[in-house]
Amino acid sequence: MKKLHTLRTILTLLALTVAASGCAKWYKTESKPNLSGRISGSVIYRERIALPPDAKIVVSLEDVSRADASAIFVAQQTLRPSGQVPIQFDLRYIPSAIDLRHRYNVRAVILDNRDELMWTSTEAYPVNFNEAEKPISIMVQRVGNPVAANAPKSNIAAFKCDDLEFIAKFPNNDKVEIMLAGRTITLPHVISGSGARYSDGSTTFWNKGNEALFEMNGVSYKGCKTDPLPPPPATAPSPQAKGK
Repeated sequence: MKKLHTLRTILTLLALTVAASGCAKWYKTESKPNLSGRISGSVIYRERIALPPDAKIVVSLEDVSRADASAIFVAQQTLRPSGQVPIQFDLRYIPSAIDLRHRYNVRAVILDNRDELMWTSTEAYPVNFNEAEKPISIMVQRVGNPVAANAPKSNIAAFKCDDLEFIAKFPNNDKVEIMLAGRTITLPHVISGSGARYSDGSTTFWNKGNEALFEMNGVSYKGCKTDPLPPPPATAPSPQAKGK
């Protein structure tokens, strides 16, 4: 009887050892990489055209997992370069916002001083967070001469936050159009105890005077204040007007 009890004890210990070994392998396989929270690289273009001194470059990280839906904004960096291409970027993101099962791309655009599109990336530049980090070179393509917007400037306001820049367009009192680099988000007006609030449940824009709060994908962008748009270029008087 004593020998039988000893044999059962040995078998139980062996089973526990095998189970522990299997768990160790599972944890090793499922362990997540240590994400740095930063993506670095450069933005370039082929044209032999000088980058305007007042241009800005916007680099975005997007979740492109769903083929039947638009990309989901994750992070963004706005650069005001003082030199010419290649322009280096250092995009920061929140590691906890990354799902290793999803697919992610980075894209870049170059805008003029009125936020009109000048260059844009047309190819996919994937980011694999399961592999070692390496710099990404983003090639952007010229899109032609920018066309000035026809909307009344009194209905448009540019906002600069701590980590984000965008333009808010108010076509009427029922909605606001948030214009980010390469995409526009339309938010309906909702009841607010103070200020003007627009939200679709996942993205919220709250504005009071010259200050605003913008929330998107669980990230709150603070310190948002109006950034005056530059006035349109002055039109030279016609020869007939000079003669009068």
